[in-house]
Amino acid sequence: MNHTKFGALVFKAANIEGDLDWVVIVKGTFSFAEGRVEVRPARPIRFTDTYYAGPRSSLAFASDLVTHKPRAEVLVTGSSHVCGGTGARTWPVTVSVGGLTASVRVTGPRA
Repeated sequence: MNHTKFGALVFKAANIEGDLDWVVIVKGTFSFAEGRVEVRPARPIRFTDTYYAGPRSSLAFASDLVTHKPRAEVLVTGSSHVCGGTGARTWPVTVSVGGLTASVRVTGPRA
């Protein structure tokens, strides 16, 4: 029984050699605000891919069921705004978790 705020699932799956391995999924949800980190109730473990507007559209959330994932995955969902409120077509966004930092360039609404 799981008494944490994290979603968890354990199952057996065949590896590339055909042997059965234990697969453990632990899913946590956190909120970040004003320098604080808060553990939130976990979002449900996803058994299938979820798309924004059907399977021919953008992927909103990938299935959590994979038998091999060599590293943790961090998914950031949110919104960003240009600093100072000035208009811009694109701007950089950076996310840091522990010693890992990733930067992307986002675009504003498109007509």
